[in-house]
Amino acid sequence: MPSLVTKILRDVDSLNTGKLIKRMLISFPKIDLIIPLTYRLRIVVAEILPNNPISHCDTTSTDEIEVMIPCVKKDIHLLPLCISGVLENCGNPIKGIRVISNEVIELDRHNSQGRVSFELESKILPDFAVHAINELIPVDKRGWVTKQVLSMWVAYNSQASGVLVIDADTVLLQNRNFLHNGVQVLFPVVEYNSYDAATTEFTWQSAKSLPISFTAHHLLLQPKQVRSMFDSIGGFEVGIRKWLTSTTQGHSWRPLSDMHSYGTWLMRNNSDSAVLARWGNLRVSRDLLSGLGSESPQKIYSEVKASYQGYMSISFHHYLEDGYVGSE
Repeated sequence: MPSLVTKILRDVDSLNTGKLIKRMLISFPKIDLIIPLTYRLRIVVAEILPNNPISHCDTTSTDEIEVMIPCVKKDIHLLPLCISGVLENCGNPIKGIRVISNEVIELDRHNSQGRVSFELESKILPDFAVHAINELIPVDKRGWVTKQVLSMWVAYNSQASGVLVIDADTVLLQNRNFLHNGVQVLFPVVEYNSYDAATTEFTWQSAKSLPISFTAHHLLLQPKQVRSMFDSIGGFEVGIRKWLTSTTQGHSWRPLSDMHSYGTWLMRNNSDSAVLARWGNLRVSRDLLSGLGSESPQKIYSEVKASYQGYMSISFHHYLEDGYVGSE
């Protein structure tokens, strides 16, 4: 949990704090013994960043974006809440919301104002990506890896200025502008997994590890940046095989992360296109939503927002024990 000093610094909500931390992270020496930052320092970094740094810009012509929500069966009942949070809090104009799943979802139950489309991942991923996943990834890991590849593929092909990828179990609670004139927010998080850094560096040599991670539960991907990422290593088809191959370079299988790879690559290759922002995510068990099932999504959203003030987003992870509430 954040210390009193960290909370005081957080309340300052300073753009200069974000700029200073960004410069420090980029200039941090590439020494494995001191990467990542210690756990306590990662908490400080994650908490004292400004909540909405792009709000200080002229947002009269804020970039239009798409929203992509990967969804599996266990999270379908949370979709209306996730969608309500996006519509309520995304400061960018939304071109459309794409819910992509491995099974059919009933449109009338979850469509909000006719702005949501539901698509099957099998109709979106190209054959070469499916074949690479089946060839290079263990069966029990393919669902997770497919989600990572899917996010990159959708962004790579999008004509929008940005694609906001958000997990179906995550709900935005506070307004935030994600992208303006090619400059986007990135969220340093507290958790740091060395395998995310290893698979990123193996695939993109220019994406040397930073002392923090960007593996959040939502992130804005700029299509032009994703295209640059993969085109720098031979294009999407060649690049995806290299990325998936990075998971088997060792004695055991290593996960990869679309958000960590993208955030690290952007900071290392085009840092002027990123500003750091506070993630401010809270984890809450799903049993605490019981009793609200008969309410409208908007009503449930209002009650959730009122109950968990001070956080930018909230995630209802399926694996949390009943009664659990904790920052992430």
